[in-house]
Amino acid sequence: VLALLGLGNHETGALKNNETHLLNRLVERLNACGSPAVLGGYQGWLKLMFESSGANQRQSINIRYTHGGGADAPVTKGTIQTNRRAVIYPDAHVVISGHTHNQWMMPLPRLRINDAAREFRDEQLHLQIPSYKDEITGQTDGFAVEKQHAPKPVGAWWLRFWWERNTGLRHDAVRAV
Repeated sequence: VLALLGLGNHETGALKNNETHLLNRLVERLNACGSPAVLGGYQGWLKLMFESSGANQRQSINIRYTHGGGADAPVTKGTIQTNRRAVIYPDAHVVISGHTHNQWMMPLPRLRINDAAREFRDEQLHLQIPSYKDEITGQTDGFAVEKQHAPKPVGAWWLRFWWERNTGLRHDAVRAV
């Protein structure tokens, strides 16, 4: 089930150069078939609300997503941007980005303070999403070959949530290949 389709540089390029909004058209067609899909921007927020029937508790997860940008960063794989995003999006529990076709998961532990002035520790999870595009294997020409790009991971992430009795809502990511 597709819930949110976000724009990327190829979609904005098609809009700019061909005056057609590919994802908007796709969402309209999905909605006509009964899908609840919505069109997101190049970046935005998701707020997921959870309720535990047994514990009678509610918690939410704030997700900041961005298609991302910039060059490949063949050595750091874009991990330096993680600390910049952590400062810009302090209220995000999860930060998801793409664009460079790298794949990694980086949890950033944080010390914070609640409304009762008690210090607590939490973690902001950063996920870099690759794609299902392989531009190198078996290729003898094309953009990635001409630029001598290294092979990239193929896959995605499954973001999973569960409720623990003592700690409440928990989340983690599992590589989807």
